[in-house]
Amino acid sequence: MHSIYTFVIKMIMNKLWLKLIDRLHILYSLWGILFYKRRYKNIFIIGVTGTDGKSSTVVLTARLLRKSGIKTAHYSSISINDGEDEVMNVYKMTTPGRAGLHKFLAKSAKNNVTHAVVEITSEGIKQWRHLGIKFNTLVYTNITPEHIERHGSFVNYKQTKLSLLKSLKNTSSDFVVWNGLDKELISEFELFNKYKNYKLQTSANSINSENPFIDINYQLAKLVTDKLGVVVNLTEAEKQLPGRFEYYKGSPSVLIDYAHTPNALSICLQSARKLCSGRLIHVFGAAGGGRDTWKRPLLAKISEQYADVHILTEENSFDEPVIKILNDIKAGFSADAEVYMDLLREEAIKRAFKMAKPKDLIVCTAKGSETVIAGPRRSKRLYNEREFIKLCLNQK
Repeated sequence: MHSIYTFVIKMIMNKLWLKLIDRLHILYSLWGILFYKRRYKNIFIIGVTGTDGKSSTVVLTARLLRKSGIKTAHYSSISINDGEDEVMNVYKMTTPGRAGLHKFLAKSAKNNVTHAVVEITSEGIKQWRHLGIKFNTLVYTNITPEHIERHGSFVNYKQTKLSLLKSLKNTSSDFVVWNGLDKELISEFELFNKYKNYKLQTSANSINSENPFIDINYQLAKLVTDKLGVVVNLTEAEKQLPGRFEYYKGSPSVLIDYAHTPNALSICLQSARKLCSGRLIHVFGAAGGGRDTWKRPLLAKISEQYADVHILTEENSFDEPVIKILNDIKAGFSADAEVYMDLLREEAIKRAFKMAKPKDLIVCTAKGSETVIAGPRRSKRLYNEREFIKLCLNQK
């Protein structure tokens, strides 16, 4: 009985704490408006939101604008560019808090940037990190279930994403771009119709089957720049993004991808299957800290649908024991699935290489270009999957 009371009290305290943090971020943003806004008020700001593909769309849009000669800044979970220098995002935060987005835009303005492309997450919206920033263009990549515990329901999560539309300047030159292939966005057509909007209209047959996500993100980016009167194209090499469907040909070959939602994982593994003439060995985990626990067994079912061998390992466990997360995932496999568990991600990948035959394909998902693994008490362990994979390939 005592444990039940403790659990209830903890849940109440956690919710109160989250509400307090959300309110605190409003104050940070208000300070950001007062201190920074006048410095970036003339920048043309493009906001990108959705469940999957936000970072890719941000970087691809920025690359297109830069290729045309427009000085452009961008902020994404992949990388950050203030108009002068580009660095990998090592902060484990996509839409920065504590007036961080305001500060970034002000610094970009100081560097004579005229355009900025920024990634906006549902958490960022919920905590009002974007408060006071008016967007000239908004891009919606897709909306699928994610962060359900944080938002309370998929409906709430979806409405949080769509609420960003209120931050559109909505002048005669401003517009919304959205993915017309996504059923959830299609269902909101009337809402988009209140604004000048452009729907990505493309057939499934016209999408690059080897790299469908990047292709859709690129088409969204192209639609944005086309509507801005920027007529340029990226080469296939220029479209390649670190840790996004990044393919290393060898014996065995390896594919690294950031896929961590059921939708993204399904598309990634389905595409990976086409590159594989042997077995597909899948190395993956799931986020901890009570985040989206509902999807853990679902990730297992998707993995079992496309992969032959499944190696479960850490992703970002936060304050939740890794073994608990892995057991939650394992519960989704059938009894005859070939499943292994390694708590350390490096050990899981080493196991994959030891098992792999020359024609096999090792697919590592969820980390992508991240450079740390988040653990207990806000700890961050340095880990670069791309560099580790290169090391393993050289040793093979």
